Amino acid sequence: MSRSLRSARPDRRRGLELEPAPLDDDQTGWLMTFSDLVLQLFAFLLVSVVLTGGARPSAAVPPATPSPAPVVVVPEAPCAPRAEAEPSEGAAKATENVAENVAENQPEPLPSAAEPPADGDRPPGAASDRLAEAGRSLEEFVAAEGRGDAVRVAVRNSDLIVTLSDTISFPSGSADLLSAASPILRRIGALALAMPDFDVEVSGHTDDRPIHSGSFPSNLELSLARAARVVHELAGGTPELAERAIAAGYGEHRPVVPNVDEAGRARNRRVEIRLLPRTQAPSA
Repeated sequence: MSRSLRSARPDRRRGLELEPAPLDDDQTGWLMTFSDLVLQLFAFLLVSVVLTGGARPSAAVPPATPSPAPVVVVPEAPCAPRAEAEPSEGAAKATENVAENVAENQPEPLPSAAEPPADGDRPPGAASDRLAEAGRSLEEFVAAEGRGDAVRVAVRNSDLIVTLSDTISFPSGSADLLSAASPILRRIGALALAMPDFDVEVSGHTDDRPIHSGSFPSNLELSLARAARVVHELAGGTPELAERAIAAGYGEHRPVVPNVDEAGRARNRRVEIRLLPRTQAPSA
């Protein structure tokens, strides 16, 4: 009996349970909105990763320092000349007519007296031409005197050199001038006097044999005494030429050939007379 009463009595706990209300279509609408938001966030993250270049570099590997690019200097192209406007045909003809009229009416220049150019206005080849002319004149004089074997004339671009051997100039160990050299020296003095813008440099030279004379202690003093004697003969009592003449002695220190035999020693025993423009410093 008790069992039937239990079955007939409704279960109280079951009556208290609430049955869920049926779902309608309006309650699932927010799911669609949420899914769209998630997709938009994913797309934004994907675009951000692509724009930033992917994943960040690892902190353990420092980024490589880029080497500076070489600097290339490009020369500037020359600017093209600006094209000038060509004058019209009428303007060109008018200009030609004016030029012709001016040329016709221009008075002829009066002939002026030719003045000799000053020494500083002479062309560069004037000095060398004068030296060449003086050299030819002196060579002709030496040939006429029959002294071609004892006197040599050399003309260069900047000077003229006359070399007198000891056979015509001085006896051995002496500074007394031989009479055979006097005509040659007077001719050279006349040429130098006619060329006031030139200096005269006379240098004496000996061989390497020591001198055995009480008048001169060494070859250096002998060569200097011979050069001074030649200057005195060249000037001939002319103060103007004496002021432009220089004497120097070198002894045996400037041989033209080695002093190995008598022929070489004879060539080294000489007196050199040099004509050079005054603008140049005399050689030491």
